[in-house]
Amino acid sequence: MTLADGGHNVPAFPGRRPRLSGARGCGADGPRPKPPGRGTSKDYGPTWPTAALEAPKKRGNPYSTRIMDISVKGKNLDVGEALRGHVRDTLGNAVGKYFMRAIDANVVFSRQGHRLRADISVHPGPRGLVVQGGSESADAYAAFDGALERISKQLRRYKRRLNDHQKHKGRAADVLPALQYVIRPERDEEEVADDSQPTIVAEMPDHIHTLTVGEAVMRMDLADLPVVMFRDAASGRLNVVYRRNDGNIGWIDPSEGDNKKNEKAKNKGQ
Repeated sequence: MTLADGGHNVPAFPGRRPRLSGARGCGADGPRPKPPGRGTSKDYGPTWPTAALEAPKKRGNPYSTRIMDISVKGKNLDVGEALRGHVRDTLGNAVGKYFMRAIDANVVFSRQGHRLRADISVHPGPRGLVVQGGSESADAYAAFDGALERISKQLRRYKRRLNDHQKHKGRAADVLPALQYVIRPERDEEEVADDSQPTIVAEMPDHIHTLTVGEAVMRMDLADLPVVMFRDAASGRLNVVYRRNDGNIGWIDPSEGDNKKNEKAKNKGQ
C-alpha cells in the first residue's frame, strides 16, 4: 500500500517514519507543503497521523478479568471483614488456576460444639459440576484453609481429566430432566403398615447427566457425594456409582443381556 505525498509514492509502513528523498523536510522539487490533517516534525519532515502509528491493541483472553462471585456467610456467628477478605482472595486465586470461568462459590462458617467448621461449595462452570469440601478447627482461618486444601487436592488430582471434561461440553449438556425428593424417615417406635407410603418432605428439580464412568466418579469425589446417578455415554443406560463401606467405589450397570432374556421369556409366556 502506498500514499501519494507531494507527487511521490511513499510506502505506508505503520509504526515507521517514511524515508523521504532530498533534504530533510524537502522534496525533490523544494519544500513540501504541510499535508492536510497531518502534523510536521522539525527534524523529520511530515509525520504520519497518530492512528496510523499506534501499534494494534492485543486482544487478551476475554474471561481473564472475570471475577467469581464469592458469598461468605456465618450460621449463628458473625464473620468479620478481615476473614471475608482472606476467603475471597485465597479462594479466587486457588479456583482460578483450574477454571477461568468459574461462576460462583459459597463459604459457610458454623459452630460444631467448641469448634468452628468451614464448608466450601464452588460452581466452576461446566453444567452440573460442583466442587465441595469442609474442615473443622478451633480457629475460623484454620478451618477455611483446611477445607480449601481439600478442594485444591482434589482439583490437582483431576486436573487432566477436568481439561478433557471441559472439551466435551456438548455431551455434558445432554441431560435428562428429573425430580429429587426428600423422604421423612420412619420413627423407630412406629410400626410400619404394609400399605403405608413414604412422606415426601421436599421436592426439587434435578438433572441426570451423560457421563463416562470415570467422569461420574470424578464428580462424586469433587462434590463429596455418597452416590451419583448418570446416563452412561457409551450405552445410554442409567448407571450408578456409589461409595462402599470398605472404601472402594461401587458401580451399578443394568445388564443389556439380562433385559433381552427377560423380554424373550415374556414373549414366550404370551
